Amino acid sequence: MSKLHIDSITKSFGKKDILKDIYLSCETGNICGLLGRNGSGKSTLFQIIFGTIKGDTQYIKLNDIILKKSVRQEK
Repeated sequence: MSKLHIDSITKSFGKKDILKDIYLSCETGNICGLLGRNGSGKSTLFQIIFGTIKGDTQYIKLNDIILKKSVRQEK
């Protein structure tokens, strides 16, 4: 059974914090929904998970393999 675990996801654009300390855990066979208003960061979160963009900090693990280590990008 596959497991996705994300923790400590943060992302800001300029001075605007889009995501702050996001945690999510999902398993194969379970349905997980992500709800929020327009501009709340749903697409940004998926882009970080898929590796399209980097979060300011991020920890992503799939089946006990760390895909992205916690990284703090310098501005």
